[in-house]
Amino acid sequence: MSKLLQNDYRLDNKDKPISAEEIKNAFAHFEYYMSNFQQIVNKERQVVPFKLNAFQEKLFETILPMVHKDTRQDRKRNLLVVKSRQTGASVSVIGLIHYLCAYADLHNLNIAHVFPVGDTITKFYNQKVMPIITGVHPSLFPDISRQNLSTSILTKYENLHGIPLDNYYELISSGSSAIRSSTINILIEDEVAFYKKPEELDAAILPAIPDHGFSMVVYLTTVGENAASLFFVEKLKIAMANPDDWTVVFVPWFFTYPEKPLGIDFKSLILDQYEEEVLVPAFKENGLPKEKWGDCIKWYRLRLQDQNNNRKKMKLEYPTTLDEVMLMGENRKVWPEEIIASQDENIREGRPYEFVTVNATGKVEARPVEASPFLMFDKPVYGRKYRIAIDPITAHSGDTDYFAMHVMDLTNNSQVAVFRERNLSDEDYADWAVSMAKLYNNAELCPEINVANGFIVAVNALHYYHWYYENAKARKDRTPGLRTTVSTKEGMISNLTTLLERKNIKIRDKTTLDELRGMEKIVKRRDDGTSSIRMAAKKGKHDDLAMAMVLFAGSLTMQQLQGKVSTGGMVCW
Repeated sequence: MSKLLQNDYRLDNKDKPISAEEIKNAFAHFEYYMSNFQQIVNKERQVVPFKLNAFQEKLFETILPMVHKDTRQDRKRNLLVVKSRQTGASVSVIGLIHYLCAYADLHNLNIAHVFPVGDTITKFYNQKVMPIITGVHPSLFPDISRQNLSTSILTKYENLHGIPLDNYYELISSGSSAIRSSTINILIEDEVAFYKKPEELDAAILPAIPDHGFSMVVYLTTVGENAASLFFVEKLKIAMANPDDWTVVFVPWFFTYPEKPLGIDFKSLILDQYEEEVLVPAFKENGLPKEKWGDCIKWYRLRLQDQNNNRKKMKLEYPTTLDEVMLMGENRKVWPEEIIASQDENIREGRPYEFVTVNATGKVEARPVEASPFLMFDKPVYGRKYRIAIDPITAHSGDTDYFAMHVMDLTNNSQVAVFRERNLSDEDYADWAVSMAKLYNNAELCPEINVANGFIVAVNALHYYHWYYENAKARKDRTPGLRTTVSTKEGMISNLTTLLERKNIKIRDKTTLDELRGMEKIVKRRDDGTSSIRMAAKKGKHDDLAMAMVLFAGSLTMQQLQGKVSTGGMVCW
């Protein structure tokens, strides 16, 4: 149900009549309108005129020519805004939206504003949006009504002094998969780096943007150590490579900090290499007045000291150049912490076992011991199928990678046992693998075959032939397991992500989860300017168990990924 919004303008000129000339000027000039007839609540909770700061001025100088009829292009335009924290971006964007819907000479306008607010969308609307759209001089305030929807709040600008507008502003949760209007003119994705699944949001909403006429997509994000999503960095790369279709607005930290003058004379400072080669050129390029240079460098030094002189972290939190922002997508975690943390409830204390073979029957039995590289979480169940995902190694030194194996229950994708050891021969590893496989109902062995030739030969020598084959050709060629390349590994990682997100896998081993948490996308720049990406653990850490789990995910069918496999069987022991 819609309700009419009430004006809340409280500045001193509230009761002063506005002349027709002033109204015309306000409609024509956004900065004049904001500074003279728009109020805002500052950090001290005071109601003050909305004076634009340097960042806001730069943003609106870029956006408004794209919007006005006499300057905009007859083509879809993408705008990428890269900003530091606490710039007043959200309220300024809301002010812009309000201006376009209420005062610009635009009719039948639809603006969709997506924000990562989740279930608190109403709270955000009341605290951020309402003070802007109701804090306007009464002589200018148009007829506005609000309607609550399931995952959005719709504001309709109905008329202005008797002139029909029929403009719409819809605030949408980033978890939404649909919008009210079939066609929108402007899409604003706010704080896009914090979206849980920005790709899905793009896929759901972007088709509603026309490819011609008046249309614009705006992406905004706050840069910082925890805010640089790979999605956003990829958008930045696309924008930089396609200047005809994209516009980039980068606002470095010194547009906002220091917030108050420090009184530092630039000439009195002795500059280090970074300050001389990066900071000062950036000050010049962005037109920062020289009298502010000393204050900015002093503020940067103080912040760097707070960060324990960690220059890398400082560049992430307060980037000075776009190149520094581009580097933010590098060496990021492969899996978000929240989906890894959802597995913590499955962790068990694995019990160590060793294997013995009964001479009379040849049957393999397991008996508990004090220590063993083989840990069991669940005993084998009669009638169930198991698969052992194996990450081999190429060397046998004590300080090399581990030989890692997971025994996985195919009925529920549950990790029932794990093996992790190094400094053994291929024959020893084959003994362990075959014993584990025989114990778990003659489980399939699925090695990563890039370096597994010696291991495969050793297993075959034990007359064990229950291998996993990727397809009929692999079976015909007697090529078991999976081969990993850059492209195939991406698909396997995507499979494991699907399993984790849907909770269609149960990981029992804490060390395995720790390795998954430490996996990073490592980007290396080539001399020709291109990049290569690989997945690996941090320097000094291991990824063997993690990669064996990735291999298991890569061996599953689509049905198995979705968890559509019946369970059954009984405990063998």
